[in-house]
Amino acid sequence: MSPAVVTEKVALALRRTIRHPPPGAPTRVTLFDSSAVPNITIEEYVCRLATFCKASNECLYLALLYLDRFSARVGVMITPKNVHRLFFTSMLVSIKYWDDYYYTNEFYGGVGGIRLVEVNRLEQLFLRSVRYSLLFSPEEYAKYQQAVEALVPAEVAPAHRPVNFLHHDPVATHKMTGGYCVAATPSPGSTRATDSTQYAMSMSESEDESRDEEEGEDVEMTIVE
Repeated sequence: MSPAVVTEKVALALRRTIRHPPPGAPTRVTLFDSSAVPNITIEEYVCRLATFCKASNECLYLALLYLDRFSARVGVMITPKNVHRLFFTSMLVSIKYWDDYYYTNEFYGGVGGIRLVEVNRLEQLFLRSVRYSLLFSPEEYAKYQQAVEALVPAEVAPAHRPVNFLHHDPVATHKMTGGYCVAATPSPGSTRATDSTQYAMSMSESEDESRDEEEGEDVEMTIVE
């Protein structure tokens, strides 16, 4: 299946998982939330990330798999305010785990419209939340690949109807900053984490201890009335 078609179907999968909390309902705040709904659609955003980050089809399938794993672990509802950052971070992790070469976080942040310091925090938080578990079975991967490929891009599914890609519960706030621009001449990193343990360990060792104390092991959330 062509990268363009896979990108379109992955965007559709994300669109179908988005939930809209009732007006006035208490919301939980995480680092993955923007203060307002980004002015770029999820379809445009996924296309932008896949194109400029040179993400393979495999990375896009894995991004959904890891996002599902994160959502099941944390219990976060996918909303218009957090879907961009959640998918950005999940795809960043999938690229670093799967691809032989990858760009710097500064480059990825430029593509995704997120400051470098926030990219680093989101990546660390995501990995801690899934307990640095990036391994997957061939059967698990095949399930996501087949589910994506079975989607019909033309269909418009109700926003409240979750698809079996993600598990959820409401959210809001934290700003997506920066323009949607690409760094001039990116240079890919020279190494790849050859397995999830190596990648996860390198992230864990470089993590700022103050963030650990501030956030704890999992995603901390604030209830906003």
